Amino acid sequence: MDFLKKTYKRDGVLLILRKDELLLTNKSRRYIKYIASKYFNNNIIEKDSNSYTVPIGSNRINETYAFINHLAQKQLVITDRLHGSIFSLITGTPCIVFGNSYHKVESSYNSWLKNYEYIIFINQKDIEIKLEEYIKKFKNYHHSTIYDSKRFYQYYMLMKNIIQEKIDLIN
Repeated sequence: MDFLKKTYKRDGVLLILRKDELLLTNKSRRYIKYIASKYFNNNIIEKDSNSYTVPIGSNRINETYAFINHLAQKQLVITDRLHGSIFSLITGTPCIVFGNSYHKVESSYNSWLKNYEYIIFINQKDIEIKLEEYIKKFKNYHHSTIYDSKRFYQYYMLMKNIIQEKIDLIN
């Protein structure tokens, strides 16, 4: 299960944001990008996880590992997606996460992600008030947690068990 490098030279910001207006408005997305560019000199990569598809003939596991490796090389992840915050946790990558209309991200944050100083939740209504403060905090953040395959496996098993319990409840 050891598929990531142990250390990376972290550089830039990865935005993993939905493109629709169900969660963030276009105004909020523009503001997020503006503030991120201000502190990271336009070193920003944008991904819309809804449009991400696994190429035909590729291996899903390898594609997932490539995505996690890419994320692990960033100084900061800004996302409104639960998987963005989970992969940030696993790789020790600082992350600012926004809530969504069905509260899945906020609920996950309050249940277990809030215990990690490098994962921060911002309500949609507070983006223009708090975003810049947290980007400044993470700009020169030196977090000692680097990817650890044993830690990843623990989180993997935790998520696997939670999902299995939910499936068992449904069936």
